[in-house]
Amino acid sequence: MPPVRTRVTKRASRKRRETMGTPSRGRGHRCSQSTRPRTNLAPTRQAPAEATDAGGIPPEALPLPSDTIQPTLTSQIDQSIPEIPSGSGASTDMHAASAELTTQVPGVQNNGSIYSLGTTPIKLQNLCKHLVGYSDCEFIFQGFKYGFNLQYLDPRAPRESCNLPSLNANTVIAESKIKKEVALKRVAGPFVHPPFPNLQVSPLGRVPKKDGDMRLIHHLSYPENKSINDFIDPEACTVHYSNIDQAAEMIAKVGKGAYLAKTDIKSAFRLLPVSPGDFDLLDFRFQDKYYFDKMLPFGSSISCALFDRFASFLHWLTQNYSQNDLIIHYLDDFLFCGPPGTSTCHNALNVFKDFHP
Repeated sequence: MPPVRTRVTKRASRKRRETMGTPSRGRGHRCSQSTRPRTNLAPTRQAPAEATDAGGIPPEALPLPSDTIQPTLTSQIDQSIPEIPSGSGASTDMHAASAELTTQVPGVQNNGSIYSLGTTPIKLQNLCKHLVGYSDCEFIFQGFKYGFNLQYLDPRAPRESCNLPSLNANTVIAESKIKKEVALKRVAGPFVHPPFPNLQVSPLGRVPKKDGDMRLIHHLSYPENKSINDFIDPEACTVHYSNIDQAAEMIAKVGKGAYLAKTDIKSAFRLLPVSPGDFDLLDFRFQDKYYFDKMLPFGSSISCALFDRFASFLHWLTQNYSQNDLIIHYLDDFLFCGPPGTSTCHNALNVFKDFHP
């Protein structure tokens, strides 16, 4: 489990006013709320058919999620684990056949390693063990093994854009953050020449965080009517958010003196690797150099929906291990509850923090 931030209170507070608008972290589409882990979204397209893992199995050959655990998952996991060195991340050296095109286009960067997945602290071997029994296991397994697909539906064509004024206002901070992402292998670059023939460069900007820091955002809604977000399937961006009323109902169920604990996941979206087939959609320029995202970006309309499917798995896992159903989550924020005078709430929090998928 990646680092989490935790705050614990001993007694339930008065119900706060509802402020559950769509998060600024991504333009997800909100629909009816549910506190139960969600498993009924349409399956996401995986990497192109040409892209295969070390065993030569294309993502399309893997079965889709179902309401119950599929018998093929265990055998797939058993076959996949030996291919992953012990102690490694989820990254695999997956090369798309289209990488060969870069050698035929003048001025395009020629580097096959750019098609490897971004680095995530989620260990595929450990994740596989926890996925057994989860109804959405195939989606999670394929996503971390092959990369999560953005479901972009428009033809690929090269495009360039200028960065937002907010980025240019302080290039020192921007440069520091970009270098950090590159060092963490979540961003690839810098490249003197475009790394892809159909490179789509979207503006980069900065927005303030609640803690006073600044967050880099990739403005994937620009240009209007022709942006990356404009051509991502809206149905795939639907998210079932929990709300303040459901939290109040959970607390009222326990009664006066209920124990509460709240925690959230740091750099949540950056845990999920993007399919190499979508790398050409996530490019940006900084100081006349080209870069592209390898992890789920802030600013993509599908980011909330993709991450919430992973968060729903963590919700299910914590609930099963702790035997406590007094848990709700809102994207990367988790709220735990327990009766007064018991360790139920504290145990659920510890279970969540102790997972190392």
